[in-house]
Amino acid sequence: MEGEHSSYQLSDIISKTERFSCAENRLELSSNHELPKSFEHTLIGKILSSRNFNSNVVQEIVIKAWNLRRSIKVNMVGRNTFVFAFEHELDMQLAFNRRPWTLKGAHLNLQEWRPDLSWEEVDFSWSTFWIQVHGLPLLWQNQESLERIGKRAGKFKDVDFIGEGNYQCRRYIRIRVDINTTKPLFPSFFLPRPGLNDLWINLKYEKLPKICFRCGLLGHDSRFCDINHKTLSNQFGVKFISYGQWMRTDNDLTPPGIYDRVTNEVGEDTVEVVQPPATDPNSDRVDQVSGGIWIEQQSRGDTVAVDDTGSKG
Repeated sequence: MEGEHSSYQLSDIISKTERFSCAENRLELSSNHELPKSFEHTLIGKILSSRNFNSNVVQEIVIKAWNLRRSIKVNMVGRNTFVFAFEHELDMQLAFNRRPWTLKGAHLNLQEWRPDLSWEEVDFSWSTFWIQVHGLPLLWQNQESLERIGKRAGKFKDVDFIGEGNYQCRRYIRIRVDINTTKPLFPSFFLPRPGLNDLWINLKYEKLPKICFRCGLLGHDSRFCDINHKTLSNQFGVKFISYGQWMRTDNDLTPPGIYDRVTNEVGEDTVEVVQPPATDPNSDRVDQVSGGIWIEQQSRGDTVAVDDTGSKG
């Protein structure tokens, strides 16, 4: 009898569970007709770093960096995740529009916070950067070409043709791009030209925070990265490292070896340095992708060690 009774209870529970509708597990709530004024001037941000930051340190830094007219309150809601409550709307707009920001070398990903989302739901996988496009010849300085570059780097937002100098002699052009912070940065690229060697177009990221020069990820510490340096190849098949200090705006560096070529002399392979640009219409490309931008990434073999230092935003 006890066995039959237990079997009946179990089947009864299963039957009731099956009849339980998902609607019975939902609860409609009344929303606020008016949001608190403090929320209207609020941003949420996440610091991409292996180090831990606290709200007092963050507040002290942003007060100085953002040159605020009124006060601000910074509260931590999760690890390296902070809510920034501005007293004045203009301060909030300036802080948001002048992105990106770095705090002690780490990237601060600022986002707007919708009132129908919890802070855990805010998407921090994209962040806005200004990228300087160096070395682009006048023939390709047009909206379509720059949008294509921006779309390869992330989500194209805007282009600044002003830069420095007039149209004929500007040093670079700036494009505003939303970058996927969970993926390696787009390093730079070669521009193929009819009858000429490929030309290296150098991309420099303004306010570039600490980045792993092995894998290209923001907020990743190269000291603890276990992959080999990613490499690119030029049209002669010579490989060189993808990431380095040349991605920063405080120097005029370019990757070493971008114009090297391999030649045979006395039956041995040697490396001949070819300075840009030399005419070689019969050269063979290693890899070609749409848009005149080609890249080959390898993870085999260590190359040179590159110092990974942060820059202040």
